[in-house]
Amino acid sequence: MASAQFQVLSVLCRTSRQFVIDALKGFSSTTILSPNALSRDIINSYIGTSIEQFQKNTLDSFRSYYHFVSSLVEENHFISALRTNFYTRSVPDSNISVTFSAIYPQQVNQTPSSLMSNETCRCDRTSDCVYPAGIYNQSQTIVSNEVFSLDESPLFIVPGFQVGCVPQNALLQSTLECFYNQSCLDIVISLTDALRTVSALNISNSFSRFSPT
Repeated sequence: MASAQFQVLSVLCRTSRQFVIDALKGFSSTTILSPNALSRDIINSYIGTSIEQFQKNTLDSFRSYYHFVSSLVEENHFISALRTNFYTRSVPDSNISVTFSAIYPQQVNQTPSSLMSNETCRCDRTSDCVYPAGIYNQSQTIVSNEVFSLDESPLFIVPGFQVGCVPQNALLQSTLECFYNQSCLDIVISLTDALRTVSALNISNSFSRFSPT
């Protein structure tokens, strides 16, 4: 499931980068025309306002694109290949299959099912249902029309990272703080025997204005 999140993250990064490149091309072709000579202060003020408007328009365009794609997925009830939003069950002794919505608990106490919250979130009503990503020693199968629950306490919950109905919605409700924390990565590596060549990202080398959390 994590691979799907990383694929979505990669697509979002490439798409947002292309949006910025295209917007910069349009912005660089902008000209200032005036019948009179303009003072330096007026020009600087105009440039500052233009840059702010450019940033706002670029962000609005990307948001519109993202919401368009998300609405297509949600309104058409596309079934995730991970079966995290809908799943099918065949009817015994027939060729009929029935589709069920995934149901997640609204609040997770990270303990077996007896301590789960009674409030639920259904993927047939919203694609924003999320569940803490982690490493689970889970043997219980999904029961149709019942909320997803644990039969064992999780081995490890990845801080800030979410899974849910569809990868992109869960990803946008997540943080990447674990990938900046070597101790967190070491736990994931020890439990999965994977990512052994991966080391934590260095926030001091990042040019982003956003915090990992």
